[in-house]
Amino acid sequence: VKAVWEEEPLLFPDVQPGAWYYRYVQRLVKQGAVNGYEDGSFGPAASHRIRGNVLHGILARTVLTEDLPEAVEAAVGSGELPRADARETLSFLQERIASVEDKGWFSPDARYRIEVPVIATDGEEYRPDRVVLPGDGSACIIDYKFGKPEGHYIYQVRRYLRLYKAMGYAPVSGALWYLFTGEITNVNL
Repeated sequence: VKAVWEEEPLLFPDVQPGAWYYRYVQRLVKQGAVNGYEDGSFGPAASHRIRGNVLHGILARTVLTEDLPEAVEAAVGSGELPRADARETLSFLQERIASVEDKGWFSPDARYRIEVPVIATDGEEYRPDRVVLPGDGSACIIDYKFGKPEGHYIYQVRRYLRLYKAMGYAPVSGALWYLFTGEITNVNL
């Protein structure tokens, strides 16, 4: 007799019980939100949300372009990304980063704050994805997005811009970077 609290095991050969995302995939399957591929595998690409979280984690480990292969390998090593998806993921992110090379977002001449919390005067904590500090007193804030554009994202980045402006950075600029489409929405105060 099976206990009521036991969950059905997943039948995806590429989602192992020890993976950090196992219980999330299990919950999404139970809710009917995802069902994997026709070949019976799941893979992060089966869900844009999960794939976005994996890509976000890789970008959080990527300071400069040359850090990307190691960041992808770290995602494989931690169980976030199946080894079978590593080459495609690396290629995808290399293409996306190359597409913004002229913006200086991954320039070796800048300093970066990646996922560094900023505490506002009201005590709230905010965590921009990537802050580029080129050394001239300015700040550029990039927020990664993996879904469809939504109006509240602009307000989110504007909040970050106000915080950095209050810290003395000028000028401040921001961007929403939709990685699946490559679209960039510039955000200013």
